[in-house]
Amino acid sequence: MPLSSVLGAQSLVRPGVCTSSTRPASPFEGQVIYEADTNQVLVYSGTAWVIVGNIDQSPYAAWTSYTPVLTAATTNPTLGTGSTQSGYYSQIGKFVFYRFYIAFGTSGTNAGSGSYRISLPVNAATTGGAGPTTLGSLFIYDSSTTNAHTGLMGNTANATYLSDIYYAQGAALAAVSHNTPFAWAASDQIRGFIVYEAA
Repeated sequence: MPLSSVLGAQSLVRPGVCTSSTRPASPFEGQVIYEADTNQVLVYSGTAWVIVGNIDQSPYAAWTSYTPVLTAATTNPTLGTGSTQSGYYSQIGKFVFYRFYIAFGTSGTNAGSGSYRISLPVNAATTGGAGPTTLGSLFIYDSSTTNAHTGLMGNTANATYLSDIYYAQGAALAAVSHNTPFAWAASDQIRGFIVYEAA
C-alpha cells in the first residue's frame, strides 16, 4: 500500500517543514528543518537553531537592488539634482557581497561636513572598535579635475553603515570626508565593492 494511502493526502508528508514560529518544541541535535516563511534551512546544534542556508540567497540567486545612502559624521551631504544612487548585493549564509555607485548631481549639491559613511544593505557583524572586520576596494572621481583616487573601506563598531572609508595619500591612508581628497561638488563620484560578515 502506498505511503500516501496510509498517511492520507501526500501534502501531509512534509518532514522538517515548519515556519519560524512553529519550530519543533523538543528538537534533537542534528535535526534539520526548512522554514517556509523565511526560506531558511536550519540545523539544531544541541543548544540552538543555526542557519545553514537560505533558498533566496543561493549562489545562483540574482543580485538584489539596493539604494546606498551617503551620510557624514556631522552634516549629511546633499547629492542634488540629477544625482545617482545605485547598488546591488547578494547574501550567501553570513557572506554579503555588496557593490555601490553614488554620484553627485549637476546642481543643488552640498558636501555636508565630516567623515563620509555609506549605508549597508544587511546589518554587519562588528568588532566594537577593535579594527575593521573586513576590507573592500574604493574608487573616487573628481569631476572638476578628472583626477581619480583609490582606497579601502571597512567597518568597526557600526552595523548599518561603512564607518571606515579611506583613500590612498602617498604611502598612507586618509579618511574620505566633505573636503578630502577634494571638496566634493557637482558630478563627483564614489563607488566600491566589499564582502563582509552579516550580523
